[in-house]
Amino acid sequence: MDGSRFVLTAGAEKLYLSVLEAGGTRPSEKMASADQEALQRLVETGLLTYVATDSAYVAVDPDLLRARWGIALHEQARALMDYAAGLPERLDGLSQEFHRSRRPQDRSQATRYVEGKAAIREQIAQLISASTEEIITVQPGNNRAPNTLEVMLEHELPLLRRGVARRTLYQSAARHDPTVRSVAEAVTAWGGEVRTLDEQLQRVFIIDRRTAVMPVAGDTGVAAFTEDRATVAYILACFERDWARADPLGGVTPSPAELASKTQRVIVRLLAEGLGQQAIASRLSLSQRTVAAHIAKVREQYGADTLFQLAWRMGREEGRRQGGEAADTP
Repeated sequence: MDGSRFVLTAGAEKLYLSVLEAGGTRPSEKMASADQEALQRLVETGLLTYVATDSAYVAVDPDLLRARWGIALHEQARALMDYAAGLPERLDGLSQEFHRSRRPQDRSQATRYVEGKAAIREQIAQLISASTEEIITVQPGNNRAPNTLEVMLEHELPLLRRGVARRTLYQSAARHDPTVRSVAEAVTAWGGEVRTLDEQLQRVFIIDRRTAVMPVAGDTGVAAFTEDRATVAYILACFERDWARADPLGGVTPSPAELASKTQRVIVRLLAEGLGQQAIASRLSLSQRTVAAHIAKVREQYGADTLFQLAWRMGREEGRRQGGEAADTP
């Protein structure tokens, strides 16, 4: 039995009291104007009973119904408690299936590997052409076919025109490439952003913050295309860290002296960190001869006989430019 049927509404109580005032009996025709929902509730609970021979509703003593109601409700409560006790076991199978369906996908299913430069370029081009939000590219060095950037520009300008965001990060050596500079100027004119960073970079494409493409263990002949959310989020976080420290490329062009000065400072910093000329050349995409020339020039400029003196004097000059106090020369 449904326990809710024993709950009397205010209208049902009022109607029951009106029947009592009428002597405990009320003809059915006089009930036509009564609250029908309240009447139905009184009949269901047994507080009113219909006597067909008299065509009237008769009030019933609540004391006669109390025991019957109590027994019915206790039986119903016991049945509900039994059902609640067995509910976990009945739902256990469904619960396991639910949590199994919500588990993250196997990373092997979210990552696929593509071999061959032509196949890699084709699939990257397809992803870029279907992009609707943002394209992020990290390009180390500037050793590429003469028409590569022109082809990229041909495909990317239509995306920029339709509102797809574009960010590209190159190593600093790309600043010396006239083709890179011309493409950067064209991209920035349409709202894209191009920056360079004086650090070694890993080639990466991130499309719509959902798919990341990168070479496998430095092998440009095999690329991993991943949609694993944790992996893409990590790669994106690394990019944002590098992007925040990079310098804009496009618009105002730094002078060769400014570029050389910055490159020289980076070389000195890497030397102070313990890197050799070959490692520095590889990281900055420069030849060892160029690195050696920069080191010789900056030593001459600062009159430094040792690497320690060179790093200290350059640091002192940087402090002066930023308003710091200079110390005495060692």
